Amino acid sequence: MLSSIGRTTINFTRKFPTPWKTSAASDGLGFVPLVDGGDDFFGIEDGKSLYLSSRSRRNQEGLGLDGDSLGIGRWTSYKWVLSFSVLSIFGMGLGGMLVSLGFWLRTWSHADVIRVIDWDILLYTTVASGCLLLTSLVGLPGTLLNSRPLLAFYNILLWPSLISTTTIGYASYKRRTYNLDGKTNEGWSRNWDDLGRLVVQNSLHCCGLYNPLHQATFSPRCYPRSPLPGCKFKLLRFQSQTLDSFTRVAFTSSGIVLLSIVVAILCSNHVTRLFGKGLMPRQYRLRYVR
Repeated sequence: MLSSIGRTTINFTRKFPTPWKTSAASDGLGFVPLVDGGDDFFGIEDGKSLYLSSRSRRNQEGLGLDGDSLGIGRWTSYKWVLSFSVLSIFGMGLGGMLVSLGFWLRTWSHADVIRVIDWDILLYTTVASGCLLLTSLVGLPGTLLNSRPLLAFYNILLWPSLISTTTIGYASYKRRTYNLDGKTNEGWSRNWDDLGRLVVQNSLHCCGLYNPLHQATFSPRCYPRSPLPGCKFKLLRFQSQTLDSFTRVAFTSSGIVLLSIVVAILCSNHVTRLFGKGLMPRQYRLRYVR
């Protein structure tokens, strides 16, 4: 009698697709699992009620059993694309942070000059690298764990990352393009103190702005009759090359971040195949009443 009642009930409940295959009840009725209690009711087979505990179901999902039906065992193409996008954000953040620390700790060539004349752009680079690392560290577990709340937060964090990388490119491009010669003269005369000018002179092997008698900071290498040339030409060439490198890298990174935003918006809801599929309304779910 229970079996006949169960078969009759299927005609009313099968109007919606089942959330996943019930291999345990494949020979029986294949009722839709319930998620209200400690056990999930699967159906009736040979007069016996079939259950699957919530813990067992979670173990099966975690192990990827029946992955095609659960939509969790196998990675979707959206998840692969999203993973590569998050890893690219992580790589950019890690690389930018290593370069920034190299300049701050004076391990790179002419790092002292960058710290004196382009300290603001170096600060922007450090902040942008931190934003990229934080964003990737949120997106990576969200992708691996199929957590849509984490991926939503990852989508939000991508926007500050885009703003920070664009700020680097805009600041370096503006400084290089518009009156770099005048900005160099102003920096040497007004903005940089004696210690800053001494650092530039020692690093670029020059003395004074135009010659050793023009606003030079005297040292054992730089004195009125020093054979060293002025720093103007070397400083302009160094500034132009450095700012051009910052501009290219920053705008390239901004393009990658912008592409990652598009990828995150399109792929975050499709890390599994269960999104929008096989979801039965609550009022149509079968419940076992003891």
